[in-house]
Amino acid sequence: IHLHKLNIISDTPAAAFTVAATNEFSISNGQRFMYDRVVTNVGGWFDANDNQFVCPTDGFYLFSYSFLAQSSSSGADVDLIVGGNAIVGMYVVKNVP
Repeated sequence: IHLHKLNIISDTPAAAFTVAATNEFSISNGQRFMYDRVVTNVGGWFDANDNQFVCPTDGFYLFSYSFLAQSSSSGADVDLIVGGNAIVGMYVVKNVP
């Protein structure tokens, strides 16, 4: 594989972040998930105090997330919120034999 430096001039700020939860926790319905570790924060657009990413400019953004629910309840629901609206969600159902 050969990598070549591209001379791309752009006024668009770089934006990339990776966050993680390193401890077990419990949250209530409607409560914001709070990450406790910021791994990467290129451009500084992820606010660790509010646990939210503020897009520096209009454009296309890719978000990937996963979670594991270990609970006596029937399941867990996690939504990606943009501008106060749930854009995509995941639901985990308790494994029933």
